[in-house]
Amino acid sequence: MFVKILVWPDLLRYAISLNNKSLLFYIWSVLTAAYFLISLVEQMMWRLNFFVVFCCIVLNNSYMLYYICPMHTLFTLMVYGALGILNKYNEIGSVIAVKIIACFLVVILVWEIPGVFELLWSPFTFFLG
Repeated sequence: MFVKILVWPDLLRYAISLNNKSLLFYIWSVLTAAYFLISLVEQMMWRLNFFVVFCCIVLNNSYMLYYICPMHTLFTLMVYGALGILNKYNEIGSVIAVKIIACFLVVILVWEIPGVFELLWSPFTFFLG
């Protein structure tokens, strides 16, 4: 439900601003990764993370207390990055399969091989506590 709250305002705003294109066509083009607007990602990341960071500051809590927010942020950026690399080939099934396998291997590399996670996230320890 929260994902719908975060994404649908952008979809509706951009769909309303389009001339001579239906809302359904616009939503289909977004979902099929026809283009990658960094502004959409920035706005979604802002809405996803701002309130959590605000709550952490006001309540003096660790950011990792709200683990679902950094988890969604990380995997959203990972999927966006994977689909953004050579995005003109995303309609080819074998390319998507390679990208899925590459994401799977990155997850295995980061979380299953000892020391990689600590090395990768050590610059962020001041923030993640």
